[in-house]
Amino acid sequence: MDSPRASLGGVVVLLRAPRRGQVKRRLAAELGEDAALDAYRRLLAGTLKTLAPVARVQLCVTPDAAAGELESLRQPGWTLVPQGSGDLGSRLHRMLVHAFARDPDPWLAIGTDCPELTEADLHDGWQALATSDVVLGPAADGGYWMIGMHTPQPGLFEEISWGGPGVFQETTERAAALGLRVHTLRILRDVDRADDWIALRSRGFLAAG
Repeated sequence: MDSPRASLGGVVVLLRAPRRGQVKRRLAAELGEDAALDAYRRLLAGTLKTLAPVARVQLCVTPDAAAGELESLRQPGWTLVPQGSGDLGSRLHRMLVHAFARDPDPWLAIGTDCPELTEADLHDGWQALATSDVVLGPAADGGYWMIGMHTPQPGLFEEISWGGPGVFQETTERAAALGLRVHTLRILRDVDRADDWIALRSRGFLAAG
């Protein structure tokens, strides 16, 4: 497989500063704050490792004041910007608008919750945008682990039930209503709860060390 550095597009990553009590709150409620912070650090490190070959990455940080403390995550050519306020949809749209202003090539947007994500998934997302307007990677919990597009599409982020089990379906229905061609990638599992963590670790993901 060719490296994603072959000018196929860029990746927007929404991430949180790894602070105790401020990450993976649902996981923390089941396993405790220390375990949740450890899980988040592993997830973040795994995501950055997958993105290492990508030339254009926009790291979008929350809270905004944490941007300085995460400067060490930047690789040459990567940018680091604060997410700003608003719900997930408004922040996703804002960060994609920012990315398209930087470079008009296709952009994929991801989080840091999906340790199954691979370079091949990024490549598949960019390739799908050669014949589609939007690419979506459905998550097993009903959300999505990736959304990608050629140009900003504000309608895909308005009045969506963020955090609920119907985000993927609502987004595909909205895309259809807007006349957008959607390509769907493979289903992956996010880490939000203890059973997600246990299941993925049993399959060799998120190993210690």
